[in-house]
Amino acid sequence: MVSFIYNNIEDLLNSQKILIDLAKHFIEQCDQVPLSLRSLYYECLTAVILRGELELNLMGYDQESSIPLMESASKAILKKNQKLGSSNPDMKNMKQKIKVATSYQTFLYQTLEKVLNTLNQKGLIDKEKIFVEIFCAVAYFRIPEFRNKLLACVDSAHNEGVELTELRGADWLLDTRTSSIKPNNQLTPLFDWDRNFYIYLKVLR
Repeated sequence: MVSFIYNNIEDLLNSQKILIDLAKHFIEQCDQVPLSLRSLYYECLTAVILRGELELNLMGYDQESSIPLMESASKAILKKNQKLGSSNPDMKNMKQKIKVATSYQTFLYQTLEKVLNTLNQKGLIDKEKIFVEIFCAVAYFRIPEFRNKLLACVDSAHNEGVELTELRGADWLLDTRTSSIKPNNQLTPLFDWDRNFYIYLKVLR
């Protein structure tokens, strides 16, 4: 994971916006460019997806890093009919963060649709295969609906006695948890996009 170190939230939000816009351009044009450039487009797209600026700790609304923004948003929600000064930096940052987060959500869903339509295709170039594999792994964590559907399909296949060669020899506990397995309270929030990202979009948009 690669990420710059930002001195302020404005620079981070601007960089996130640029990365998302760049990723949208790549995903929209990767199949339209000449074949000689296609590998480069998918390579760049993969690099953007894996940028640290788009990880949950910077994209999400976790309590520690987003307290000033969330306080500003709370004031805005409580005073919907009152105009807050446009010079309020926290409010400006919150509005920009919501735009960036919404744009990223749109990108994730559009890209997932493309990837799912690509999975059964043959003759993919190497860079596209790598991109599809990496995005599926990323989507597993960043798109809760995709993860739930995938696990449901795997569980359904297991219950019906379908042998999935990819899972042979693996011990899968999809719905049950043994008493010896305990959640890691420090690591879990790093992957909980539903709780620390999507739920805020539903409230703040």
